Amino acid sequence: MKKVYIAAPFFNPAQLAAVESIEQLCGTINGLQYYSPRSDGVLMEMTPEERKASMQRIFDTNVNRMNECDGMIAILDEKDTGTTWELGYAYMRSRTTSPRYRVMGYTSTPDVTINVMLAKGMHSHAVGLQEAREMLEAFASGQNWMTRSAYGDTY
Repeated sequence: MKKVYIAAPFFNPAQLAAVESIEQLCGTINGLQYYSPRSDGVLMEMTPEERKASMQRIFDTNVNRMNECDGMIAILDEKDTGTTWELGYAYMRSRTTSPRYRVMGYTSTPDVTINVMLAKGMHSHAVGLQEAREMLEAFASGQNWMTRSAYGDTY
């Protein structure tokens, strides 16, 4: 069973809908489990006191979950600093301690511009839910899923 970490913002209705669509998709793929950080608390929904008391726990939990997973899928439709940090962490993990760790990107449309540092830090990138399904099914079965990057080369 492969485990994937879902890196994404979830702070407005559009972001939440995107995360929920990827969660639902992951839930339909045989051999795949997922972890979505929003399941352990959303700081923006907390009082200042709860936020202060929860920040370290949420950070530690998210890092531990990234370490427990076999890969990451990052929703890149918006520029989110948390998702960018998680992608950097995942890339470094794949280069140092876990060379089989897969870093996957997802955008809902081909119109989303991806920074070269993010594009080159991913093993694959899917555009749209059908490509995301194909990419995640390949990931779950231990196969590589190849796609073309925004820069015209193949991952």
